Amino acid sequence: MKLQDNKYLERICDNVYLISTPNKGQFPYCYSFLIAGNENILIDAGTDKDILRAIDHDTGIDVLVISHSHPDHIRSWDALSHRKLYLPAETPDTVYDLEKLGERYMGTREKGIHWVNTIARQLDIIPFREPDARFSHGTVFENGQTRIEAIYSPGHLDDHYCFFEHRSGTLITTDIDFTSFGPWYGNPESKIHLFIEGIRNIMILPYKRVCTSHKAPREGDATEDFN
Repeated sequence: MKLQDNKYLERICDNVYLISTPNKGQFPYCYSFLIAGNENILIDAGTDKDILRAIDHDTGIDVLVISHSHPDHIRSWDALSHRKLYLPAETPDTVYDLEKLGERYMGTREKGIHWVNTIARQLDIIPFREPDARFSHGTVFENGQTRIEAIYSPGHLDDHYCFFEHRSGTLITTDIDFTSFGPWYGNPESKIHLFIEGIRNIMILPYKRVCTSHKAPREGDATEDFN
């Protein structure tokens, strides 16, 4: 099946597609982005598992890149557990143990266990396997048609990344997302000064459009949204 014929994919520009979610990217989901080429690269696994399996079956997903380890971005990663998996270099080993992951999110072991018994079970989150590789700031993913540069942007979470696709000028800001929900300031890893610094760093890139994890893509200048 051609990418443009897949009902779960919305074309953003040449070789860049948004994957639909049941609630238009709102938590506990997030938008994922399929970057087409000799290898189809998926950024984040924020929709239902059945949707990712259907896309993988119909058009193929070769590589899964996780932008950061918040639950809405990893919720369906195991639907592609047989594909190449790339995690940020900064992602700690807590992603291999749900109770430790919950403690990392919530700050205490007791609250972490409560997170596992509520959010993790509700979202059917599975602990990660060892990734095929780790990426870091400046890593470039190339698939013949695109060049996707990883940009380290902590402040939202210690392992948070944005991505810039150089050939189309597509800036994927993940959870620098232009919503009133904000960067989750209450999380133990949230640091407002780093978050603001990250925004300043990506604002100066020569982008033509901005794609966030929780709002529709924005064509053209997004200075007002960043501010």
